[in-house]
Amino acid sequence: MSWFVILPVLPILLAYLGGVTVALILVIRQRSLPAILALIGFTVLAAMVLFNFLRAPVIEFMVRGRIFRNPGVAHAGLGCCCSVFDVAAIVCLITALWQALAGRSAGSAI
Repeated sequence: MSWFVILPVLPILLAYLGGVTVALILVIRQRSLPAILALIGFTVLAAMVLFNFLRAPVIEFMVRGRIFRNPGVAHAGLGCCCSVFDVAAIVCLITALWQALAGRSAGSAI
């Protein structure tokens, strides 16, 4: 694999791995629902970035194994599946942020 393929994605992957690290520290220290949701969200996003490197071999395997006859259909099906995981991860992150802010504002009102 060429470095030209990895370089554009590297900053995004490092940002997600940084999010995983911070969320993991929060889970270890606080064991709160927002920390767990953030850990799940960042982990899924990082895994999807890594899976995108395997996307072409998986599509080739599905076409050669006659699971799909058309590579375009295989690519669209796999892209749809990956999008579902991306949306689920972002929903986890939004919910984690919402829960963390709701808990902080409820505690500061007392």
